[in-house]
Amino acid sequence: MGRVMEKFELVRCSARAEVVGESYHQRGVLGALMQKPTREDWVSEDVEADLVPEPSNPKDPLAVSVRVRGHIVGYLDREAARELAPELHRLAASGYRATTRGSIFAQYRDGYDSSQKATLHSQVHVQLPAAGNVLPVNQGSLDGVVVLPRGGSLQVTGEEHHFEHLFDYVTERGEAPVILTLHRIERPAKSGPARELAEVRLDGERIGELTAASSKHFLPTIDRIEADGWSLGVWGVVVGNELSAEAKVLGAKAAELPGSWLTTPTKAPILVPPAASYDVPEPEPAAGRGEAGLRPGQKAPNQDEKAPAAARRPLPGERDAADPTARAVQVGKKIVHVTDRERRTSPTMHRVSGVVILVLAIGIGLLLGLIPGVGPLLTIGCIVVGIVVLIQSRRMARAVEVDALELRPEA
Repeated sequence: MGRVMEKFELVRCSARAEVVGESYHQRGVLGALMQKPTREDWVSEDVEADLVPEPSNPKDPLAVSVRVRGHIVGYLDREAARELAPELHRLAASGYRATTRGSIFAQYRDGYDSSQKATLHSQVHVQLPAAGNVLPVNQGSLDGVVVLPRGGSLQVTGEEHHFEHLFDYVTERGEAPVILTLHRIERPAKSGPARELAEVRLDGERIGELTAASSKHFLPTIDRIEADGWSLGVWGVVVGNELSAEAKVLGAKAAELPGSWLTTPTKAPILVPPAASYDVPEPEPAAGRGEAGLRPGQKAPNQDEKAPAAARRPLPGERDAADPTARAVQVGKKIVHVTDRERRTSPTMHRVSGVVILVLAIGIGLLLGLIPGVGPLLTIGCIVVGIVVLIQSRRMARAVEVDALELRPEA
């Protein structure tokens, strides 16, 4: 048994990445799902996924498996694994397991004839941060600091007077994650009682404060945590360049804190120093026996291999190899391909065009109905065509709306 790894939740995840190789880990996918799919019902489930480096993977020592409830459900593609490897390896070497939000879609589909058994088709997605946005760039120790859950973004005020210190944290990307600490201070007022504010510090040095309105949401938590002998930390971000820099706080307000956090606050991560390589521990064996989902004699896929090519209906979110802009979207029981051409037309215009074509089809059908003999059949045919186009237009409008929501970057 390996050592117990502490949880490290990834934040500021802006990319929705497709997991690869899930078709080779069908047993793992089934084991990870709380509800099992059937021929009649597909399953779509939001999950918490672990990103686990596998330094002894025979295919690639930089491979990163995606695990849900202990089951391997696939791997990060090769490019994503390489980009995130330095930070994920440093996390693992420090005793932490990276977790992120994800989703699993699965369903059984019958074969093409009665002699073929139904097979499981699945697709897994995870939320990933940009490379360099996984770990805080703090230079001082975070020992004795507990960190608030992530919350909305609040601007730090007065940071313009502390540019010399903030500049040390500005990166080439223009944005750097940090763990800030909050402290109660009193600010004398020109008239009336002094104001109670939350001062913001970075590695022990003041960089500004929150406004009075924002401070009141954090002061009760500051008092509670400091009474227990800790300092209150909060995720933040330093944004800037060689000319200017600003800081933002990304912490949950007092009213938003779950009771479980108040009982057992999350300690700030204590990481091994940055290095060219890390002593990454071997991961725990995956739940289940052997290579989850592999048939006898079947080899594990390369990290960037997709499911074996087969004539099948695409899964939601899947890209079309022939047209990289095309993306499969689930609308009811149907799968609709949305391309950049459809995205350039608003959902409202898709619906309007369907109505217009139906009206034109009815008009043409009534004119053709004047033809002796076949007129009535032509009228019915035109109306049917118009109805079909209307249904397809409405379905495409809904698909464009769903596509826009699924591809929208998270804050």
